[in-house]
Amino acid sequence: MIDLLGALVRAIHQRLEPPAPVAAGAAHPPAPQPPADLARLASNLAALSDLLAAADFQAGQAFRQIEPALRAALGTDASQRLAQPLRQHDYEAAHQVAQSLRQTLPGAPPAATAASPAAG
Repeated sequence: MIDLLGALVRAIHQRLEPPAPVAAGAAHPPAPQPPADLARLASNLAALSDLLAAADFQAGQAFRQIEPALRAALGTDASQRLAQPLRQHDYEAAHQVAQSLRQTLPGAPPAATAASPAAG
């Protein structure tokens, strides 16, 4: 857990450092990739979303495991937005918040959407 928090702090410091200036006429540097810890957090949020979508009681434990990383990456307010519906066992609301938070992570892939039923 401490390693994860240390890595998140390093990732935050790296993102706060100003980028090196690009020389005129030089090719633009490639887009930065999200740090591995943010990718892991996105993966953990996706797994939590799956538990919430299934109304699985293990979602509370999963949240407690990722909450420090979530708080470090997105702040206390974001963590509390997810904690509140979980405390009330409102899995549908918590699922929506988890999906929303996952989308706010830098470099997060788009959320998978369910196929809409055919009209008819």
